[in-house]
Amino acid sequence: MSKNAIVIGASSGIGFALTQSLLERSFVVGACSRHLEPLQILQEKFSRKRCLVQRMDVTEAEQASRTLEALIGQLSDVQLIILNAGVGHLNPDLDWKLEEEVIKTNVLGFTALACVATKYFEKRGEGRLVGISSISALRGSRQATSYAASKAYISNYLEGLNQRFVHAGLPIVATDVQPGFVDTPMSRKLPRRFWVATPENAAQEILDAAERRRRQVYVTGRWASVAWLLKRMPRSLYLRM
Repeated sequence: MSKNAIVIGASSGIGFALTQSLLERSFVVGACSRHLEPLQILQEKFSRKRCLVQRMDVTEAEQASRTLEALIGQLSDVQLIILNAGVGHLNPDLDWKLEEEVIKTNVLGFTALACVATKYFEKRGEGRLVGISSISALRGSRQATSYAASKAYISNYLEGLNQRFVHAGLPIVATDVQPGFVDTPMSRKLPRRFWVATPENAAQEILDAAERRRRQVYVTGRWASVAWLLKRMPRSLYLRM
C-alpha cells in the first residue's frame, strides 16, 4: 500500500519543508497552496505522479473544502493530512483588514478543512491529522492580537477532536504543533527572535511527532520550557510585559 499525505499551505516555509520531507520519505503527496511555482520544482524533482499540486485559497473556505475532498478522492487512500496554511501580522493599530485576513485563514479556513479531514478519517477508520498552531497560542498578544487568538483556537479545536476520537474509540490522532520561532518569511518581520529553527528541522520534528501519534508537541523541543513559564506566569505580571 502506498503512503499518501496531503499538505495544505505547502509552497513556503514549514509547509514546503514538510512536503519535501514527505517525498523523501517515499510518500505520494498532494500539495495545496495559492502559489504553485515552488511546488512545481518538487514535481520536477520527484515526478508529477508523486507530487500532486492543487491551487487552494484557504480564505475561500467552501471552495477549499471541495478542493480537499477532490484531492482525497484522487489519492484514494490518505493516511496523513497536515493543515499548515496560516497568516499573521503585527497589527498594533488593529487594522480590520489585517485582522479579517487572519480570521478567514487561521479560523474559518482551518475549521472548514479540519471538518473535511475529520469526516474522512472517521469514515476510513484511522488517520493522522496535524495542525500547525504556535507557542503564541498560550497567551494573548498586544501586537498580534488576532494571530495569538487564532492559534489558541486551533490548539483548542484539535484537543476537542482528540476527545471526539477517544470517545468514539477510533485510532485517529490530531497533533497540535506549537512551534516557537522558525526561519520563515512571517517570522523575519519580528523585531526579536531567538532559538530560531530552520524549516527543515521543524519539519522533521513535526513528522516524527505525527509518526509517534503524539497529540501535542513543541517545535523545537526546547520551547517546552518557555511554554511552562508562560502557562504559570501570573496574569498581572504578563500584562506588564
